[in-house]
This record gives sequence, structure tokens and C-alpha cells, in this order.
Amino acid sequence: MKEKIELPDFCYTTLFSTGEIVRIKRGALTYERTDRSTPDRAMNRLLAERCNTVMGITKAQKEAMLGGMLLGWERPAADPNRYDLSGNFILIEDMEK
Repeated sequence: MKEKIELPDFCYTTLFSTGEIVRIKRGALTYERTDRSTPDRAMNRLLAERCNTVMGITKAQKEAMLGGMLLGWERPAADPNRYDLSGNFILIEDMEK
């Protein structure tokens, strides 16, 4: 049986609109700005990913944190077990295969 993955207390991601690095706290309804951003969007994505990796946060956990903040923490999108290793959402019928 696959071990159940939990959500971290917080993670980092970048805003699609601006490219700045933001922090998402578990259970929060919005993100927090950070002082980690650079003017370079690509560098910000790399920095956010590295921060998460150093803290042991997977792509699935990061995507679930984003899903929880955007769609609600009780929704399937907030469950890291519903994502593959690349952070792609897995539909129920695909999970049963």
C-alpha cells in the first residue's frame, strides 16, 4: 500500500501574473509575499523549486497546496495523493488502474 502523503506547513511557488515568489500556508485562503524574488521570472521559479526541495516538499505537495488555496482545502485538489511525481493531477479512474 502506498504511504499517504501529507501537506507541509507551507511551500513556495511563483505567481503566474508577475513571476514573483510567494509562500502558501496550509489552510490559508491567500498567499503571502516574500522578499526572495528577483527581477527574473525563470530564476524565481528555480529558487522556489529549490527552497521546496531543501524543505523536502514534493511537486505533488506544492500543487496540492496551490489547489487548496485556490479551490478550497476540503477539495480533492488539496490532496497531494491525487498528484503524480511531476505534480500532475490524477483523475479517479486513472488512480484505480
